[in-house]
Amino acid sequence: MRYTIYNLKKKGKNSFFFLLIVILVATIILSTSMFNLWGEKVSKFIMGNSEKQLNIIEEKNQNFSDLSARFLIMQMGAYNSKEGAIQQCDTLKSVINSFVIEDDSKFKIFTGIYDEENFSEIEEKIVSNGIDAFKITYEITIDEESTYELIEIIKAHIQHLTNLTKSNVESIETEPFKNWIAMLPIVDENSKNYALLEEYKEYINELPSKLQIDKLEENYIYIYNILNKIGNKKIRV
Repeated sequence: MRYTIYNLKKKGKNSFFFLLIVILVATIILSTSMFNLWGEKVSKFIMGNSEKQLNIIEEKNQNFSDLSARFLIMQMGAYNSKEGAIQQCDTLKSVINSFVIEDDSKFKIFTGIYDEENFSEIEEKIVSNGIDAFKITYEITIDEESTYELIEIIKAHIQHLTNLTKSNVESIETEPFKNWIAMLPIVDENSKNYALLEEYKEYINELPSKLQIDKLEENYIYIYNILNKIGNKKIRV
């Protein structure tokens, strides 16, 4: 009887290397697929949340016809002296957030700045506390892209400042806000409010990483000055 002799040692090595190559190829294919899937989901998550929280602008070329925005403030007094205005403002702060601005040779006391959706609550609070005040409305016509982006940044800025005024909030993170601004489309340098827009973006980028309550007044004043430049001011006593 004849026997066939097999080189089991050699065959074992070949099998091992073949199995190793199969595992390696399978790992590369699986890793690539998972990376692409994961990356896509993360991208969608980030963009989705940015759109939901800050209404990110995706369409650069828009139809701006019949677009407008309104912002509202309550004025609670005007004084000849800064000291008198600050003293009254400090008293009002126990009831409602307020700040002092020098305007038309007077030192005026204002509440925060609000959009129409959130203004009624503030107005009711002022009335219920018997505070003498009147409403100021800024109406802005949005007829080109730089004004549109200015409005969107103002809305987001106000949202952050409103969150800062909530009880038990000592500070807010500004990095998400800065990252959102960096994602906004680049507008035409010849557009009407381009210079003001770039100045505003720079102001936001220079904010501290954590914005504290002691910076609230400064930020409201900055927004107020922008509204005075681009808005049509209407006073209702």
